[in-house]
Amino acid sequence: MRELGWDELIAYLDTASFTGLLFEGQFMEFDGIKRFLPMSTPVYLETATSLLKLSTGVNNGNVFFSVVDAPTWESFGEDWEEMDEVGVVDVGSTYFGDDPVQCTQLRCAIDNQPGPENGEVLLVEMTFTREQRVLFDPWWDAFRVQTAMSLESAHIFTDFLAGKVDVREWSRPAAE
Repeated sequence: MRELGWDELIAYLDTASFTGLLFEGQFMEFDGIKRFLPMSTPVYLETATSLLKLSTGVNNGNVFFSVVDAPTWESFGEDWEEMDEVGVVDVGSTYFGDDPVQCTQLRCAIDNQPGPENGEVLLVEMTFTREQRVLFDPWWDAFRVQTAMSLESAHIFTDFLAGKVDVREWSRPAAE
């Protein structure tokens, strides 16, 4: 699995239709009730043929993109095969509705400060068909996935004002 660069990500988004938004998780029993406990990273955007994986870095909250065939189960560490039932929960219909959607706009907050994090993606806002906007906020090594928010309303907005963050954008060309 290899991280996608900006151009590769845009090429993928330009052709992808998403059907699901998946979180890894584990079934556990509490007080006699079997429950599914979703993990908050990584997050997968599902297409008919692959998954666009959004993952976070360790202790830095950066966002990384890659394309995988199946969940990687990294939220459970190396011993995931020894665990009881693991699986995914699909919350795509909550965010997208019942029909496949395309990403129509991508906005990423990019660290512009000198140092090793320069150029890293700090926050991702994606707008989908029918104007559904989803914010992927990798706060504290886990994603908060939210609607009705934008880059400007996120926790790093003060960094925007201070000039510490740049915004990199892509929009799908309008259909003719």
